[in-house]
Amino acid sequence: MMIFKKIVFFITILMSTIAFAQSREVLLQQISAQKDDTLKVGLYKKLHKIYIDFDYDRAYTTLQEMTALSKKLKYPKGLEEAHQLKGMWFYYTNKSDSALIYFHKELQFKSIKASKDKKAKVYNKLGLAFQQKQQFDSSFFYLNKAFSIFKESKEDVTLCAILNNLGLTVYSMGNANKSIAYFEQAYACMLEHNDQENLPSIINNLASLYAISGKKNPEAMLLKLLNNPEIKSNDNVKATVYLNLGSFYFRNNDPTHAERYFLKSDSLFQKISKTSSPEILHSLGSIAAKKGDNTKAIIYFNRVKDDFPNYNQSKLLNHDLANAYFALKQYDKAKAYYEELLTQNDIDNKAAIEKALTKAEENLNFIKKESEIKELKLEKELLQSDKVRVRIIIVFLVIALVLLLLLGFIYLRKERQKQKINQLLLEQKNQKIKEFHQKIEQRNTVILEIESKFEEYKGQEQLKTDIIDTLDIHGDGELFNYYFDDQHKGFYLSLKNIAPDLTNNDLRLCSLTKLRLSLKETANILNLSVDAVKSGRYRIKKKLNLSQEESLSDYLNKL
Repeated sequence: MMIFKKIVFFITILMSTIAFAQSREVLLQQISAQKDDTLKVGLYKKLHKIYIDFDYDRAYTTLQEMTALSKKLKYPKGLEEAHQLKGMWFYYTNKSDSALIYFHKELQFKSIKASKDKKAKVYNKLGLAFQQKQQFDSSFFYLNKAFSIFKESKEDVTLCAILNNLGLTVYSMGNANKSIAYFEQAYACMLEHNDQENLPSIINNLASLYAISGKKNPEAMLLKLLNNPEIKSNDNVKATVYLNLGSFYFRNNDPTHAERYFLKSDSLFQKISKTSSPEILHSLGSIAAKKGDNTKAIIYFNRVKDDFPNYNQSKLLNHDLANAYFALKQYDKAKAYYEELLTQNDIDNKAAIEKALTKAEENLNFIKKESEIKELKLEKELLQSDKVRVRIIIVFLVIALVLLLLLGFIYLRKERQKQKINQLLLEQKNQKIKEFHQKIEQRNTVILEIESKFEEYKGQEQLKTDIIDTLDIHGDGELFNYYFDDQHKGFYLSLKNIAPDLTNNDLRLCSLTKLRLSLKETANILNLSVDAVKSGRYRIKKKLNLSQEESLSDYLNKL
């Protein structure tokens, strides 16, 4: 049966790949044969939709070709559609800053301003981009604006998705109870429209929130979800609800019911994926430990450790294993797990673990000392009492010295790791700024070459504007300012405090001067002559009240 499923899966993938290749080839042939350039823009749009699921780079190249053709035809609709698709491309590729720039520009389109529903869809995209950037206040603001418009227009299908996005955003802001209200509305909306594709994720969110929230009678709410006829045949959803029921009972000190629902959930997960869930095994081990059966708990914990080496709660698992071995007085094994915890990064309860480790070592030392005491008793007649005291003191001093050395070694290793990370981050930021210098200088060189080749078009300024827009120079400038300000925080603010009359162009010239670029390099990046750069620097020195002998570069590097 498994072989048959693999064959079916392979055939499905193969057929999808063949269908993609055929569709792409057909569109490429149609684009090549199409003489009407306006219709060709629409074909580029279709080709982009095919590439976006398989090849992001080719999808973007197609958008560039669509943009260039629309500009050549002066076709506003084609330009707007290309602009909208670029914004979504940046969103899909997790470049939220660029996506936000395009979404904000999209709001200025006449067609968007004229339609409330279209404007609401842009608000929804802005909310998702801010959510991706983890700026949840801004995300909630735009999603709520979209919600208000769609609620008024009663476009329910889109409203379901926005309610779900609002629930996720509010939960990320730390308000679990408020997010429940949004998820419940999205749940009712999807039930009404029989949205089987998105319904399971909503139920999973609600089940988790019911289990962890302080709402009244979460057990009844979970069972109500479980008994919904829409999900009775969905084993994955039922397994998740059982898991959350078990978690609820476990937190409420009802290990019997918790174990019952965890076992049900585990049975369904094994049916679905032919393997147990590490979270469930971990929870069953915790229940056994709570009942005092630490041997059974260790069996569950070791199953997780052996079968799921990449378990995301490994630190908690090591802590539980150490406690279980400690309770069984197997101090060597407990000590080993406590030490493993200390070597892991970002330990949340370091103080408690170190205290437990010290206690485990004291107990282990106590056992060793008992045998030493027996030997000392045999030798007591031959040794003087002061020598015995000195020997004990030396033993304790050695133990203390070893512990101090161990802690010092751990501290030094963490400090070295921090230094390496900080150095790597600094190098990455400098590399980004360097790449922007090179990119802008290369683009400006291209512009100069194009201008020299098109001297006969000197009177056509629109041509130059189109070239600059196509190369997106201003967009690069905005991203350069973002990275520069991230590397040199407060630089622009300090300059403005000293000389409020500095313009944006002055600030840009100051940033390049601070980077100690030569006059020629600066001129190439700003697309100016060397004399214009000299004049600009002279003007800035006057605004900063610097004498002719003082170096502007040295002055800026002291800020």
